[in-house]
Amino acid sequence: MLSRTVLALAAASLLAAPAAYGQSAPLAPVEQIALSRDAFSTGLLDRNAGALGSDLWRGSDAATLSLLLKMAPARPSSPAVGALMRRVLLSAGDAPQAATPSLGGAKLKALARAGFFEEARQIESLASGANSDPQSIEAMAIADILSNDTSSACGRARRVTEGLDNSFWIRLRVVCYAASNELDAAELALGILRENDRLGETDEALLAPLASGVKLTAPVAPVDAVQYAALKAMGVAIGGVSARADGGVVKAIAQDETADWPTRLSAARRAVFFGIMDSAELKTIYAAAPANAVGRYRDIRAMSAPELLRDRAGLVAGEIAAAKDFESLYALSALYADDIRDAEGAIFPSREAQIFALARLAQGDAVGAERWLSSAAAEIARGVPDEQAMNFI
Repeated sequence: MLSRTVLALAAASLLAAPAAYGQSAPLAPVEQIALSRDAFSTGLLDRNAGALGSDLWRGSDAATLSLLLKMAPARPSSPAVGALMRRVLLSAGDAPQAATPSLGGAKLKALARAGFFEEARQIESLASGANSDPQSIEAMAIADILSNDTSSACGRARRVTEGLDNSFWIRLRVVCYAASNELDAAELALGILRENDRLGETDEALLAPLASGVKLTAPVAPVDAVQYAALKAMGVAIGGVSARADGGVVKAIAQDETADWPTRLSAARRAVFFGIMDSAELKTIYAAAPANAVGRYRDIRAMSAPELLRDRAGLVAGEIAAAKDFESLYALSALYADDIRDAEGAIFPSREAQIFALARLAQGDAVGAERWLSSAAAEIARGVPDEQAMNFI
C-alpha cells in the first residue's frame, strides 16, 4: 500500500520538527491507495468471503489459462460449479509470468457470460489496462447488454478497432444499425455473417427480421447477449428461458421488469440453481411478483405469528414437494431455507420431516438433514407404508 510509505515519512517529519511547531493543527488522515493491478490479478473477495490464496496461479502457464478461460462454462451445470467459478474468478491472485492483458479480458468475458456481469464490471473499473484490451471491451459490451444498456454496448462497437471480423461485433452491429434505423447497414452486416456461415438458427430467427424492420412471426428464447439485445431492440416479449441460454442471459431475464412473471420466475429459479443469484435476490423477485404467480409464497409470508409455525411449515413442505426436478428443488429449498431452520425442534409428520431433510441436503447441509431424518425415525420404526419408507431411505 502507498499509505505505508506516506505514513512513515509523516512520522519521521513529525519527530524531526522543531518544538515551535508542537502546537500546530494535527495532520489530516492519510488516504490509503491500493496499487492498481491488471484485470486477471484483481479480485473482489476477501478470505472471510471464501477467497483463495493469492498464490493460486503460482507456476501456471498463461497460454493454458487463457485456453481454460475460453472453455469456461457460460451456463454452470450445477450450484457447485457456479459457486466454484465465483470463488476462483473473484479471488485476487498474481497473474503468471508472460501474461498479457488479454488474459484478464478472458477472465472478464468468462464472468460476464456465466452471469457474474456486475462483478466483471466492478473488476474492470478497478483494474489497469482493462479498457483497451479487445476481450475486455467485448466482456464489457456483454455486461452492458445484460444490464439493459445496449446503447453503451453499441458505443463500444463503434469505437472498437481490433477484431472487427469477430462474429460477436458483426452480430451486435446488426442490432445497433437496426436500432438506429440504418437498415441497409444492418442488412449488409447480416449478409457478411451469412456468407461466412456464422449465423445460427436462433440468430437467423432474430436478426433477419430485425434487419428487415419486420415483426417476429413466433416467440424466440435468446441464448446469448446479442440475441437478448435483438429482442429488446424489437420491443417484443421474451419467448421463455432456453435450456441452452448463457447464465448471464438467464439472470438478465430474471431481472428484466418487462418480461412476464412466469418467465422471470423460471429464470430466477434457474439462476439460483446456476449459483449466479443468491436466495435474497430470489426472495425479492418472489415478493414483487403477483400472488397468483408464486404459489403459496404470499400465504407463507403472512403467517409470521409463532403459533402458526406448524401451519406455515406444512405449506412450505407442500411447495417443496411439488418440485418436478432438482433445479426447482434447489431453488425452492433456498427460497424457504429460513422457514425450514425456524421449524427445527418442532414435531412434524414424517413425510414433512423427509421433505425438509431433502431440502437441507439440496443446500449441502448434511447435519441439518440428519436432524430432520432423526425426528422422523420413530414414526418410520413403528411401521409405515413401504413407499414412504423407501422415500425415507
